[in-house]
Amino acid sequence: MNEETRKRAPRRAPSVARTPELQENQMISLAMQLAKKKLEDGSASSQVIVHFLQLGTEKARLERIKLESEARLAEAKAEVMRATQTSEQLMSDALSAFSRYRGTDFVPDDQADDYVLYDD
Repeated sequence: MNEETRKRAPRRAPSVARTPELQENQMISLAMQLAKKKLEDGSASSQVIVHFLQLGTEKARLERIKLESEARLAEAKAEVMRATQTSEQLMSDALSAFSRYRGTDFVPDDQADDYVLYDD
């Protein structure tokens, strides 16, 4: 397709993003396409050139790795918290079941002060 045909060719209307996240991704995509076009034709500003040069540095690569590691660590911590809560609930349920089997009511340690035991 030559330059004149490309100018006359109708552009398709961009699709409407349904969520703010999709709209943001669409805007980023458009900005990246424009930056690529300007870099290819030599009309990119010095800020655009420096931005993409910085993205290619070792420091930027290490920062991305660090962010990914921190995200994995946060997810692992959240998983441990969920597992701990589940484990505590299972333990409490088991102790309650054992005490019912024994014929007594189980009172968790953190609630023991709420109960008064009488000797008859």
